Amino acid sequence: MTAGQRERLESLRRAYTRDLPARVRAIGEAAASLEPGDREKLQSLHHLVHRLTGSAAIYGFTGLSRAASALEALVYSALAGTAGFEPERGPSLADLVVALKSELAAATASSKQEKGDP
Repeated sequence: MTAGQRERLESLRRAYTRDLPARVRAIGEAAASLEPGDREKLQSLHHLVHRLTGSAAIYGFTGLSRAASALEALVYSALAGTAGFEPERGPSLADLVVALKSELAAATASSKQEKGDP
């Protein structure tokens, strides 16, 4: 990889990192707005989480990708009709959104350390 390619990749990673809070916020808002039987909102949430799962992995945010993947699995199961959001069946939707936000904080803190920001 050339120096120019590395710089371009780092530029893309910085832009992605700047956008992460908005992505996670949108997921939190979509999760909070879910209503029983609203398949359209559930599909929208799945789309947001699915995109974050893959893109976070591509940019090296493995913890964030794992947290998004756990949330994606729950949402997918709800879409498939094989699971709901009952707390007794495992982590709740709210718990997984909190975990996602926690991983976001870790990812952005790590990114700042790499750049030498306080």
